[in-house]
Amino acid sequence: MINPRNIKYLILSTIILFISLYYFLFFEESIFKKDPVPLKKFSTFVNFLGFPTEVFVIDSLLIVIDKKPQVGYKFINMFSFDGQFKFSYTDKGTGPKEMINPKSIDFDPFDKEKFWIFDASLYRFIKLSLKTMMIENYISINSGLPYNAVKLSNGNISSLGYGLTTGRFALYDSTGQFIKEVGEIPPGIMNNIPIPVHLVAFQGKCRKSPDNSKIIISSRFTDMIEVYLVDGTLIKRFFGPLNKLPVYETVKVGDNPVMALDDKNSVLGYIDIFITAGKIYALYSGRIRPEYGQKAPYGNTIHVFDFEGNLKKIYKTDEDLFAISVTENDSLLFGVQHYDEVQIVAYKL
Repeated sequence: MINPRNIKYLILSTIILFISLYYFLFFEESIFKKDPVPLKKFSTFVNFLGFPTEVFVIDSLLIVIDKKPQVGYKFINMFSFDGQFKFSYTDKGTGPKEMINPKSIDFDPFDKEKFWIFDASLYRFIKLSLKTMMIENYISINSGLPYNAVKLSNGNISSLGYGLTTGRFALYDSTGQFIKEVGEIPPGIMNNIPIPVHLVAFQGKCRKSPDNSKIIISSRFTDMIEVYLVDGTLIKRFFGPLNKLPVYETVKVGDNPVMALDDKNSVLGYIDIFITAGKIYALYSGRIRPEYGQKAPYGNTIHVFDFEGNLKKIYKTDEDLFAISVTENDSLLFGVQHYDEVQIVAYKL
């Protein structure tokens, strides 16, 4: 005869097991389903913008990269927070005061009146002054194929890059000389997949924290975010609502293996990030190209994490955004809008 006490123990153990399985299988997904905070734009500004691609808050100014400036205007533009145009700099060209493909913006770790623009075609990291409104100097990256760079407080440069073989990103010294690759290769690589191909599937944005102590990397073709120390030590890797790796295959173009994304099964993840003190603002797409077409690499959901990967808040904007930036006190959010108008939109957080 079965002891009733054993039956009660068995039932209780079964209940605990099911609760544990539910927690591990569904809790991480459910926290992303809580009601987001709706954001309605309170201000927009267009001015002469042709095709803005980056926004970046420095002090009381908003810096905007415009890839297709209108006649008479330039690549890099300054606005006040209320949308008043201040000035612009850099013409198109290969000269010391020119750019071809400005890709990313970073604040200077030593001087609030300086900032850096990385040109992904000239492989040049360019220092500009808010005070003199001029290019001060530039650093030519001497090797590799960097595409998103930040300036470190030790004088070095950190950059994501194509063609890396042993690390997540590369370090260069203050003169642009390659030092080494650092960081951990993202998970999911198969034995027959070349590391450079695998890293292309994890291409994304690279930002540094306001205190210059951490590097945060997002992934465009998944919802993975990584937090590194500036020396390349991985301290946290976490996922958003997808919690899946990029879906891709390797194909040959000539003799070279390249990454071919599986558009039908690969969901776009975090298309932009911005970092404030203790917070990671991640612009989430969650879209696939067959359904959304050209609007796939846009999003209207912003996940706010701390550096440990804990989700703190979700925002839902009234426009699809391409890029975002947030003020130092976390009070205003700016976004780049391409559809149905080309403009910068502002939200109160």
